[in-house]
Amino acid sequence: MARLSLLMICVACTTEPSSVLRRSSLPAQSAEGFTGRLEQSHSLEFVDGFAEMELDLPSDALSLLVEVEGDFDGEYLIHQLVGPQGALVVDHPESDMAEASQLGAAAGPFFSANRSVAARGGTTLLVPNDPYLVMSGGTYHLGIRSTLRRTHRVQLKTWVQTGTAYPQRCQLSVHIHRPTPLADDADIDDRILAAMTEMESIYEQAGIEVSLQGLHQQDQLDSELPNPAVDLEPYRNAFVAGRDGLNLYVVDSIGDEEPPLGGFASAIPLSARANGLFSGVVVALGFSDPGQENDLLGYTMAHESAHGLGLFHVQEFTGWEDPLTDTHPDKGNNLLGVLARHQDRNVSASQALVMRTHPLCRSPGLGD
Repeated sequence: MARLSLLMICVACTTEPSSVLRRSSLPAQSAEGFTGRLEQSHSLEFVDGFAEMELDLPSDALSLLVEVEGDFDGEYLIHQLVGPQGALVVDHPESDMAEASQLGAAAGPFFSANRSVAARGGTTLLVPNDPYLVMSGGTYHLGIRSTLRRTHRVQLKTWVQTGTAYPQRCQLSVHIHRPTPLADDADIDDRILAAMTEMESIYEQAGIEVSLQGLHQQDQLDSELPNPAVDLEPYRNAFVAGRDGLNLYVVDSIGDEEPPLGGFASAIPLSARANGLFSGVVVALGFSDPGQENDLLGYTMAHESAHGLGLFHVQEFTGWEDPLTDTHPDKGNNLLGVLARHQDRNVSASQALVMRTHPLCRSPGLGD
């Protein structure tokens, strides 16, 4: 079993990382893929906005998902992860490029070997989110920051997938939740099911078999949600009813901006838990016109769910480009384009492997 050992809390991480360990080609993949998954949960104390710990991963570890569930009043960021022999995984470098990105507190790790982002109430991290980054067993040093300076405790959960090769294919179970006012509308359900068929087609090219597990009425879900940047409370209330798998919440609208928001992934990546703050993807029916020949609902479901499985935009509005070597903002009609277009359905080989690495995407080798 994987072992998590708590270290002495300190004011700042002092580990000096060495060079990044990278492959020259994509890692080995097989029809079986991952053959084991280890899950653990621990309590971690923050002092003066910082905490550290060690993660001891088994020798056949291939991927790591971390979730920090903290105080809803604060923001959290995994700002350093250093692997065996000091190999850099995540770091918070000060650079002109990071400052110019306008990404705020998360800028440094966004530009490190394995990107991480800050979030309110906790944070998540998928390693690797660049499949050229070498993942191995051994001791990893984890550093976490918080905007809260008072001493407090958080819950840290990990999912470690093990085996000898990454999966060539996987299955993604999906649950769709609708608020009560929408649940009895047959036309809306028909539109949702048509969108699911489109999402299935998009994900099939990435080696992901999407399996719809059910349409659920969600009493705690509002038809009109605020912009998540302004108010996350309604989202937290709705996500507690999540089920095992990827949870998609379909509402009328998100915020009141123009142009309207099409969707929201609660984290990049989502937690593997069914009912936490970082366990849901929300899409808005009002983002596109169902009467149009090319309804954007299916595209939006696929795009936001891809964020949940660990993918970033090919290019942000600020000009920052995803460092994955086979994704390009100026060609390929990529699914992760920053502007929604129906023809943007393609997923690169690196992106597909990242999606299949997430624990929500069930590898054939893990069995039932």
